[in-house]
Formats: sequence, C-alpha cells, structure tokens
Amino acid sequence: MRPRSIIWFEPVAVLLLVLGALQIYHKLFTSNSIANEVWLRILALTIYAAVTAVMLFLIWLISRRRSTLAKWTYIVLNLARVTESIIVPLAISQILPSFPPIAWAQLAVLAISIWLLFRSDARRWFRNEWAPVDPEIFR
Repeated sequence: MRPRSIIWFEPVAVLLLVLGALQIYHKLFTSNSIANEVWLRILALTIYAAVTAVMLFLIWLISRRRSTLAKWTYIVLNLARVTESIIVPLAISQILPSFPPIAWAQLAVLAISIWLLFRSDARRWFRNEWAPVDPEIFR
C-alpha cells in the first residue's frame, strides 16, 4: 500500500500536464505570433508530446516503482522549466514577465506536487520504511 501523499501525487502531477497542454493550446492557437506557421505548431506539439511522455513515465516510476532518481529528475526538469520561464526573463529585462492565470495555476500545482514528494510519509516510503499495515492482521 502506498502512502497518501504518493497517492495524491499522481493526479496532481497529471493535472500539471493538463494545465501545460491548455497553456500550449493557448499559445499556439490564440496568439497571432506563430498562428500562420503550421510547421511551428506541429513542431511545438511534437516536442510537448515527447516531454509529456517522459513526464508520465517519471510519474509512473515515482508513484509505482518508488524511484528516487525519477523523483529528483522530475523536480529538476520542472524547476528548469520554471527557471526558463520566470527567472531568465526577469534577469534579462529586470521586470517580471506577465503570465496568464493558467501559468500561475500551473506554478501552484507544481509546488503542490513537489511538496507531496517531501512529506514525511513519502520520505519514509522512498527509504523503504513504509509499513502502514501489520501483515499479521490478515492471518
């Protein structure tokens, strides 16, 4: 049996991917900057599909296989994305870039998903110290 924080991690992490897909849709199909370039849309969707497949695999490894390496890879990849979208523009232009509300929701869901990985029950589970049920109960 998995701890509660790991059980909650799965839907929260998948929600993060759904919000990312909505944000990609918003950028590709509602803005005029690359709306006329079909090949750029296809390239962006292909890259997002590949990244989503990798993230789904990491989520599976974290929540079903108890992989610490996958946990840290998930965290590093997501923090790199946050760095690229917030810190780099802030360092270049010294102003915080404007984000749609979906991006702020995505950032909040990301923080929650990472927080779930560091709760005490999740830490014990990753160290193989998780034993919520005594096996003698079922004998």
